[in-house]
Amino acid sequence: IDAGTMSGEETHPPLRLTPDKSEILEVDAPVDRVVIASTVHVNILLDSTQRLIIVPRAPGATHFTLLGKDGKVIMQRHVVVAS
Repeated sequence: IDAGTMSGEETHPPLRLTPDKSEILEVDAPVDRVVIASTVHVNILLDSTQRLIIVPRAPGATHFTLLGKDGKVIMQRHVVVAS
């Protein structure tokens, strides 16, 4: 794991969702692993290695990290699910 993973710094602005609509997210690099802080608030499905579907669940906030095959951070992002 590289230093960027340990820093917890966001690489993109917060993502704001409502419980009734999933979000399709395209990324520039292939994703190997997805780490979600709390699956109570969101679930992330890999449609392909570069397209993810973020499914909002319960209102609240969480954080996710996308890692490449080399363990480097592709994206770290805060997610807020509105009520």
